[in-house]
Amino acid sequence: MKDLLPIHRKVEARFLEANAHGRDFIMADIHGHYTSVLKLMAAVGFNKKTDRIFCSGDLVDRGPDPVWAASLTSEPWFNSTLGNHDLFMVRNVARRQQNEDKFRSDAFEMGGAWTLAQDQGTLDVISSELQKLPHILSVGQGAERFNVVHGIMLDRDEFLTDHQIDRVNERSDDPWLIQDLTENRKIWRSSIRESQPGLSLTYCGHTPLGTMAYNRSHLCLDFGAGHPDWVDQVQRLAFFCHQDKTLWTIKTNDRYAEPEKDTQAYSRLNIEPSVLPMPDLPKQVHLPADLPQRLAAAHASDSRQVPAR
Repeated sequence: MKDLLPIHRKVEARFLEANAHGRDFIMADIHGHYTSVLKLMAAVGFNKKTDRIFCSGDLVDRGPDPVWAASLTSEPWFNSTLGNHDLFMVRNVARRQQNEDKFRSDAFEMGGAWTLAQDQGTLDVISSELQKLPHILSVGQGAERFNVVHGIMLDRDEFLTDHQIDRVNERSDDPWLIQDLTENRKIWRSSIRESQPGLSLTYCGHTPLGTMAYNRSHLCLDFGAGHPDWVDQVQRLAFFCHQDKTLWTIKTNDRYAEPEKDTQAYSRLNIEPSVLPMPDLPKQVHLPADLPQRLAAAHASDSRQVPAR
């Protein structure tokens, strides 16, 4: 995908506390399917006071209601990372005054023809809101932690760990890292399914697999809602409950479709507890309290043996 290296801001990770009073639902690549989001929320009995939604980005383009989908960013219960389509919309709107023809051609290429029907004021408001989205979301700590990213939690050819994510806001401008976080999909070319040491469960989208898939601690939830060209396949939007691991989906190419529930989707992935991410921090070594005395005694006796523990 061309001309997407972001230059308008640094890499940003945003950190939130674990949800102690409600549920967290994960979505990927809404692509303007605002009505489908509302149907999914109604199906699960979404409580706006205690429940939250975390989206991996790509709120706009391709779908029927991108303006309404973008408006979700103003809701206190809605959280999203920046997707490559969101980023492209921001960049394309910014350069419109310099080249109107380029703006129009690129909008059509990326599924953003909807921008041509909007006045500049509306586009500026949406662009401003999308620019505020972080590249990474991290929720909770320790064993209950999970992350959200659009592409892959990758820095060139190395996977990021939780510890590195915690410090990513300290980094200087790095357009290549942003490109990995918003565009990379290389792990889905492999049939190997395993966890990545040091990286907590990480929800992502961007790659339309049409089903739930797991690899390198990444759980992909892009079911193809942003791909109307899938004439022979069902385009669906996923809504996954992090707490009880229930998956809800809805067909986005059928205006009369209702949400469907799947309680076994996560268990079918066969993620073994023994291979779940391990902390990447070095283990703390506890030395015996009387070690100085034991070493002194060993030295006094000229012993060359390691003192017994």
